[in-house]
Amino acid sequence: MTGETFDPASYLAGLEDAARVIRAPMPHGGSMVWHQWGAGRPVFLMHGSFGAWTHWTKNIPALVAAGYRVIAGDTPGLGDSDPPPDDWDIYSIGKLVAGAIEHALAPGERFHLAGFSFGGIVGGQAVQALEDRCDGFIVVGSNALGVRLNEARPDLRKMRSTMTPEEMLHVHRHNLGVIMFGDHGRIDPLALHIQQRNTRKARIRSNTIPRGDSLATVLRSIRVPVTGIFGEKDATAGPYMQDRRDVFEPLQHCRGFHLVEGAGHWAQYERPDLVNPLLLQALAR
Repeated sequence: MTGETFDPASYLAGLEDAARVIRAPMPHGGSMVWHQWGAGRPVFLMHGSFGAWTHWTKNIPALVAAGYRVIAGDTPGLGDSDPPPDDWDIYSIGKLVAGAIEHALAPGERFHLAGFSFGGIVGGQAVQALEDRCDGFIVVGSNALGVRLNEARPDLRKMRSTMTPEEMLHVHRHNLGVIMFGDHGRIDPLALHIQQRNTRKARIRSNTIPRGDSLATVLRSIRVPVTGIFGEKDATAGPYMQDRRDVFEPLQHCRGFHLVEGAGHWAQYERPDLVNPLLLQALAR
């Protein structure tokens, strides 16, 4: 997906045009938006902070080709979804997502869910609420595990309205390199376009939620099969990756904890060649 002739905006537009858009009403008003592709067993995908369904751009085609119905969401307050109530927290937003999942499913239909970063934290709340219908939960690079976060990394740069488009692009490249990628050489035009598009639409922040233990609490309470996938060079984990392994592997329902060679936090984008087989392996169980 690189080269002079590749147009990131056109590529995303084509993927979006191929989707069925589902708008799930929320109790307080507005709707949560899903994009759905394919047919077969449903797999829900939840994205990270300041993100949208586009965080899964390099994984959706592979899952659809494998015969799954892929339903990728925009968390309330992010992407094209309407915002949650002003007093939202991880528990209330998890309930909104659980309700939106039920809206997208047929009565009694079962599902898998994969959540990246903040999407794994939010998705965990939804999985807990719908545990009796969930066949598997895949966590990709999520925190809120009650373990140490890596504080020794360069600061993210802020966008300013006075910046030129070139200066803004430079900021996006810097921030992707700091937090999302293990190999800065893999930051391609599509990644920059996705980052620019998603950050413009973001109306909520995850704030201190990743520093808590809400996901760890969910993982220890549910009996849904769980798989952990983390980039080997995840900047949010830094030298504390073993702490994450120590949360997952003791779980009786853990089906594997995988490190993705050379990948940073956004492992499923940076190394789809390694992550897509892991996703399909977890879904097949």
